[in-house]
Amino acid sequence: MDYIATMLFIGAVVFGGWFYGCKVNTWCGEPRDGVPLTEALSAASRATETATASNTDADKAHKEEARKSEKDQQKDAQKEEAAQEGAGTDKNDAKKQCMPYLTKDIRPGGANDKQEVIKLEKFLNTYEGEKLIAGGVYDGTDQAAVKRFQEKYRKDILDPAGVRNPNGLVLAGTRAKINALYCAQKKSH
Repeated sequence: MDYIATMLFIGAVVFGGWFYGCKVNTWCGEPRDGVPLTEALSAASRATETATASNTDADKAHKEEARKSEKDQQKDAQKEEAAQEGAGTDKNDAKKQCMPYLTKDIRPGGANDKQEVIKLEKFLNTYEGEKLIAGGVYDGTDQAAVKRFQEKYRKDILDPAGVRNPNGLVLAGTRAKINALYCAQKKSH
């Protein structure tokens, strides 16, 4: 479409200007504004070639980009499949996959999801030997148990985040460690 528009524009400028510059009953091959007709036609031809080359280059670039994008998608799919195979999972067999046990942040004094807090309390009781009341309220006793958990797994939770002291916040790092331990324990049974 751009090629056609370019050709029409060049034709209108070159030939329209040449035609309207002619006098009635005279030969229009004479120089107009010091530019002979043959040079004007050569310039129009060069402009057309340049426009065609630009469109061809743009088409090639667009096709190359689409090809790269498709290859990237294929590579990502292959990596995902390899990771699932390496983890011993089959994406068609949900029983083999371990879903995250905790999915939401838990904070002291925050508006925490009661079911998430109960799951946290049960996890700490079962896997860490705590004796928490699984009531769904994240209180000081729960926070102290989480701090002990964070200290126990410092290298996996606190150190990567650059946190010096356990803080009792159940955020991404603490959740990830809880989920990893839960899944490992679940798979071994």
